[in-house]
Parts: sequence; structure tokens; C-alpha cells
Amino acid sequence: MIKSILLVVFVGVAGAIYTYFSHGVTSPFMSFAFVWLLIGFIIKFLIDHFIRKKPRRWISTLQQGLWLSYMLNATLGSIIIGIISIAGSYTNLLYGQLFVGLLSFALYLILSIMLLWASH
Repeated sequence: MIKSILLVVFVGVAGAIYTYFSHGVTSPFMSFAFVWLLIGFIIKFLIDHFIRKKPRRWISTLQQGLWLSYMLNATLGSIIIGIISIAGSYTNLLYGQLFVGLLSFALYLILSIMLLWASH
């Protein structure tokens, strides 16, 4: 739990420092990159709290992998979009990594809801 909080704070502070030294040019993707982590940690805590039966190992591994994919791709995708936006460039290709992260999150939620339903 402490590591989670420290990671959210680190990404938030790093985004704030980068925005501060960007000469007045800001990007909401960079400024709020920590929100993806915060949402991920809160959702995982709630889901882990409500799943009563421990799922099979391969399902648990799949669930953990989807969650980690979301956390990594959404956060890094947001940071990369923010850096490129602050630099003054733009391309739709930047959103690919963020899309993969959000797709992983959707699959994680679907699997978790199925596990919640099966555990009751």
C-alpha cells in the first residue's frame, strides 16, 4: 500500500516538475498522468476486497497481467502524449499505447466482474 502511494506521488510530482519547467506550455495528459495509477490502485483494492474465493492460478495470473498492462501502458502513454504535446508535435499514433492500456483495463474489469459473480 505504501509503495502504491509513493508511486502515485512520484508520478504526480514528476509531472508537476516537468510542467513547471515547460515555459508555460502544459498538457493535461502530463499533468494528470498520476490519475491512471490512482484509479488502478483503488479499483484493484476494491476488487481484491470483494472477491471471496481465490481464483485458479492461471486466472489470477491473467487478471494480474491485465492490471499491470493497464497501469504501465495508460500511465506511460499519458506521459509520452504529454511530453510530445508540450514539445509542440502531434500525431494520432501517440494514442496507441494509451488505448492498449484502457483496453487492458476493460478486460481486467470484465474478468474481475466475472470472478465476483462466480464467487457469490
